Parts: sequence; structure tokens; C-alpha cells
Amino acid sequence: MAKPVIDETAVSSVETGIIVRNIEAMVRFYIDMLGFEPYGETKLDFVHVRGFRLGNTILKLTYFYEPVDAPLVEGFAPGMRYLTLRVSNIGEAYASLIAAGFEPWLELETATTTRGVVYQHCGVFDPDRNFVELVQGESYSPPSPAFARGEVE
Repeated sequence: MAKPVIDETAVSSVETGIIVRNIEAMVRFYIDMLGFEPYGETKLDFVHVRGFRLGNTILKLTYFYEPVDAPLVEGFAPGMRYLTLRVSNIGEAYASLIAAGFEPWLELETATTTRGVVYQHCGVFDPDRNFVELVQGESYSPPSPAFARGEVE
């Protein structure tokens, strides 16, 4: 079985897509508050996908013209629920988000992993109530030997 071969010419090897309810508010949030830049778009009869670039990351805000009515899911339910941005000005960025009225789900704090790695993180809800986390510093420690072998501990 062949694994996918990564396109080395692509801006990003992984693109994250968010299906949105309120496209205008989501575009403003990701451009004005987080600094994403318009990258490209795809428009079909039933959907409009807008791509945004931040560094070597592509975020796709996807708006279906006839969306399925689904309840908002609160809390950390399984599934793709949050986006993490690595930043170097976490205090200023967090203060700006709060001043602009975005609701925090995680106050700015310093965290220490079980392996002693120290970093700062915080989080706010975007306009569609997705979790957006900001992280400053390295939050990962090297993988355990079992995880490095692909095993789940």
C-alpha cells in the first residue's frame, strides 16, 4: 500500500478546513485579528472555499450555500475542534483578542508538561465558536520510545 507522496512545491503539506456558519465574521476574525492573508479561492455551484495563508499554513474557510442545520457543539467533543497558532507575542495578541470582545476559553497561562517543558498558551472562541489556541514556546517534549515506534501508550 503506497503512502501519499508530499508535494514539495506546495505552500503547506497540510491544509486545515473549517466549515463556517458566518463567513463574513470568520473572514474578519482570521484576517483582522490573527493576521492571515487571502491566498486563493474555489467557488462551485454549492460551496465557496476561501484559502488564507499564515506562514507556511493554509486555512480554508468553507461556506456551503445550503448548509446542514447542525447544533453547536460545546466543550471538547471529539472531532476537529481547535486550531493552534504558534506566536512570539502571546501577551499582546491575547490582549488584543480580549479587547476586541472575543470570549476566552483558556486564560493566558504558563503551563508545564509532565516532562518539565514550560510554555505559555491561551485560547479564544472564533465567531463560530471554534477553539483557537495561541502558544508561545515549545510545548512538545520528544516522543516516548513507544510513541516513536508508532505505538499508542
